[in-house]
Amino acid sequence: MDSSMGSLFQQHLDTLLNNMDSLPDSMAPALELMVSTILNDRKIFACGNGFGGTIAQTFCQQMLNHTNNERPALPAFCLNDSATTISAISHRYKYNEVYARQLRALGLPGDCLLIIDSDQQYANLNTTIQTAHDRDIYVVVIHPNSSQNILTLLGDGDISVGIECDNPAVLLQIELLVVTALTDMIEQSLFSH
Repeated sequence: MDSSMGSLFQQHLDTLLNNMDSLPDSMAPALELMVSTILNDRKIFACGNGFGGTIAQTFCQQMLNHTNNERPALPAFCLNDSATTISAISHRYKYNEVYARQLRALGLPGDCLLIIDSDQQYANLNTTIQTAHDRDIYVVVIHPNSSQNILTLLGDGDISVGIECDNPAVLLQIELLVVTALTDMIEQSLFSH
């Protein structure tokens, strides 16, 4: 095996091992909140920028479809799914409003907002968190531990799932693992009896 490829795999494994003890503990409250949201007939919104948006789409696809076992669709809506909507909002208003405006229109008290943050300090994610709070929507943020800016916006009842990682490519892989694990655990919590 090429040594640089082996080094890359080793870096991914090391990062996963470094987070293995802390991630389950920080994911447990997120799981509890998401299951409670669904049981209370509310929905989960998800968003992120760049590859974080792709991970948000994957989360919603897994919620609407299934991960392992056949089951009913679960209420999840990806705020960054429609290029037309994002383009129209950013053209008419500011890019800061692309997710917040949708959340204002569709979100209800008791819903949940999942944000996939890659530590880029995007103003549109900050605006969306503020909108969630205005609408009494709980927030879950999956982020690198270095992303302290977004954490200052979290309020009571909001949940931070921090990942210790300083390599953006490795971070995306771990964030994808976290959302896939969350959807799998949501499925198990709701349907394995």
